[in-house]
Amino acid sequence: MNLYFRLPENQMKSVKNLLTSIAILLALPSTFYATHIVGGNFVIVQTSANTFSITVKVYRDCCGSCTAMPTSLVVGIYDQVSNSLYQTVTISNPSINPITLGDSCYTPTGICVEEGVFTLNNVMIPNNPNGYYIQTELFARNNIIDNISNPGNTGMSFYAEIPDPALTGMNSSPDFGAYPPDGYFCINTTNTFDFSVTDP
Repeated sequence: MNLYFRLPENQMKSVKNLLTSIAILLALPSTFYATHIVGGNFVIVQTSANTFSITVKVYRDCCGSCTAMPTSLVVGIYDQVSNSLYQTVTISNPSINPITLGDSCYTPTGICVEEGVFTLNNVMIPNNPNGYYIQTELFARNNIIDNISNPGNTGMSFYAEIPDPALTGMNSSPDFGAYPPDGYFCINTTNTFDFSVTDP
């Protein structure tokens, strides 16, 4: 005897979307993987009514034995209410810049951080009252992290939301500026951190 069951239509769509996302992630070539990822973020600029520039900034520990910065990233654009995948875009050929760390009170030695800037212009996103979110994933994090179990096998996901392009009046994400070169305190020294952002 065979037993069959059918999920409600809205659950079937969620299952299909999940399976599609898993298939996309499994199909990613090895160039999307790097090790010692220490952070990153999206910068989204609306350049015209339905046109966007998408930038992903990725920061990694560039130790001698680490895997290189990935050469491409896949970014998914999803409906914010239904979670259905609208499209994927691939952003390739990042500019890779070393981050100079240190100031007058302390200059760390043996530490190397580099920034990969992945930018894709002229991404067309249609009006949608639900809005969108965008997401990308990288694998893996830095092995020296203490508060994550097995960080070398743990990825990092970047996420940002885009309101309905018809309603935003050229809305863009805030820009957090350059990577802070002096994220530490020295004994008997005052340090000031600038947490300001700019928003077009």
